[in-house]
Amino acid sequence: LLLASLPPRSRTIVAAAAMTPRFASLALGVPLLLLLALLQPAPSAAYFYPEADPKQLQSILDGSTHVLLEFYAPWCGHCKKLAPHYQALGEELEDDEEVSIVMVDADKYKQASQKFGVSGFPTLKWMPKGKMLPGDAETVEAERTKDGLKEFIFKRLGRKFRKAESLVKKVTDASIKSVIADTSKARMIEFYAPWCGHCKALAPKYDKVAELYHDEPSVYIGALDGDAYKESLTDFGIKGFPMLKFFPAGSTEPVDYDGAREVDDIVEYINSQAGTDVSPKGGVVDGAGVVEELSDAVEKFAKAEDDAARKAARAEAAAVLEKLEAKDKKNGEYYIKVMDKSIEKGIDYLANEHARLEKVLVEKKGSLKLPQRRSFERRVNVLGAFKDEL
Repeated sequence: LLLASLPPRSRTIVAAAAMTPRFASLALGVPLLLLLALLQPAPSAAYFYPEADPKQLQSILDGSTHVLLEFYAPWCGHCKKLAPHYQALGEELEDDEEVSIVMVDADKYKQASQKFGVSGFPTLKWMPKGKMLPGDAETVEAERTKDGLKEFIFKRLGRKFRKAESLVKKVTDASIKSVIADTSKARMIEFYAPWCGHCKALAPKYDKVAELYHDEPSVYIGALDGDAYKESLTDFGIKGFPMLKFFPAGSTEPVDYDGAREVDDIVEYINSQAGTDVSPKGGVVDGAGVVEELSDAVEKFAKAEDDAARKAARAEAAAVLEKLEAKDKKNGEYYIKVMDKSIEKGIDYLANEHARLEKVLVEKKGSLKLPQRRSFERRVNVLGAFKDEL
């Protein structure tokens, strides 16, 4: 039963070790529960390997999971075109224990790629679960997009595949004026053309950005087809594709986004302009939810020796809260709730609630909806600020 509870790769390791004489002598000196615990991966273990070296590749190809392999060269144009799709696929399936998504720099590790018969780039190979030798790998015949490769994987795993719809909002000549007029939120609009190669390369990244901000009411992510709606191209002086225009909240004047066209860079830019705390990984950035203006009240509350002192610190926090801007005020309201609960239940509430929420984030990582996950992460950060002062 204990063995069955382990993830696939760890079960393989235990099964293999059990066949060796050394396992018996090891087991005599180490309790089985401890041995199995040592073989458990860290909670953050992922099945996406964007920079696998030969030693790591050998470890991955142990037969415990299906494996999708990409052999690429940094200078290869087709590889660069595939890169954002493959990266998005890997990030989406990184917690899927049935399949490993692997990238190998065939220019750097020529010997490893030669074993798989790689003669051009990019080359995609599929290694079925239970197979470990290069000769067992199958050449992948699939559309080289995130959805195309995901469909291929799901068919091999016997799962139903449903193509995800883009969360980028479609903008037209008729609707763009109303989008710009809504200054209650920050707006980013991509001007693109369906035939444009750079637009195609940006598409999965921009889709990811839209996905990340879908539940953020203060941010709008849209796109306008410049081939279909030429009037807007003239209005906004668009000379080439893709062009990203950013409209800050409270303004109808656009700012050209001239940063790198990577998810991390676009998200960092939007956060800096819109005051959001979204992480490219889906949650929130480090320190999200923490309100620096309340740090003095937090320290006094945590170090208070009785409820009277804690109530005084709580009153100080409430006074500061009234002077904060809307976003900080919303985060600050949780500080007050934490203080009230700690006065009611005792100071141990801080550590207990911190531990409870961290456990929820680990155990329900795959089932929590994004807004709920972000809310929990902000609360953990706030509770951590209190704990640091205890």
